[in-house]
Amino acid sequence: MKNTIALILNIMLISGLLSCEKYIAFDEDAATSKIVLNAMISPDTSFQVHLSRSLSVIDAGNLSSISNAIVAVYDDSGILVETLIEDSMGYYNGSQLPEENVNYTIVAEALNYADVNAACAIPMLTAISEWDTLTINSSPNAAQNETEFQVSFAFTDEEQVNNFYMISVLAVQTSWGQNYSYPLYIETSDPKFGSDYADKSYEKLLFSDLLFDGETTTFNITLNDMSDMSYLILNLYSCSEEYYLYNKSYQTAVDTEGNPFAQPVQVYSNINNGHGVFGGFQVSSKIIYM
Repeated sequence: MKNTIALILNIMLISGLLSCEKYIAFDEDAATSKIVLNAMISPDTSFQVHLSRSLSVIDAGNLSSISNAIVAVYDDSGILVETLIEDSMGYYNGSQLPEENVNYTIVAEALNYADVNAACAIPMLTAISEWDTLTINSSPNAAQNETEFQVSFAFTDEEQVNNFYMISVLAVQTSWGQNYSYPLYIETSDPKFGSDYADKSYEKLLFSDLLFDGETTTFNITLNDMSDMSYLILNLYSCSEEYYLYNKSYQTAVDTEGNPFAQPVQVYSNINNGHGVFGGFQVSSKIIYM
């Protein structure tokens, strides 16, 4: 009797295991290496595209650039602007300067890869209209010279258009007749930048005009570590939506890296049949002397 019960239990256990098997279809698309196309365009720089290959889920190789590709740029009428010339290390360069508000399409073809394409337009330039600065001692001990440098700046947003912006600040030091620049970390509690930047510091602040569409608005930021600066360069980027979404998602991915409780972040891409980003921008810059 005991043997019969044991046999029945074994059969039930095996049947249960078999019924719990899950067959996962093999994703052929994830197993295929694709073209990674990266290009950022602005009116003062000729077209430049970088091509590399992605690693598939079964690929143990190294990331590498793609040579001998055909990379072409078309305008919004489908007319060929130019075919880019291969340089080195996966870079393909042109001689034409892109124009604002033209919806360009880049098409890349390479042997053994699916063709890729992407489109974007350079937005209209939004200029910094005014700015001001204030230096304060941030230390509770007056004897300690720990200073914060507060910067306010204003610009007028184009109304009834979804606009996207980015702020960065470069510090410039002069040594032995040479200028050296590096990005500063920015802090802000200004709600117009959104809630993502509260109690944090970043080299770039990305934001949209959701809260100030069509208005002339003043923004406030704080900078630290201001010793030995010759001057600052305040940069206001007018970004295409693709440029904004890529940088915003990449910033979020970096923020959540190593956090086991964070939701996985997919970095934005607008490359059809591939990976990477094609975006556009313009920059309004102001020099602030210390």
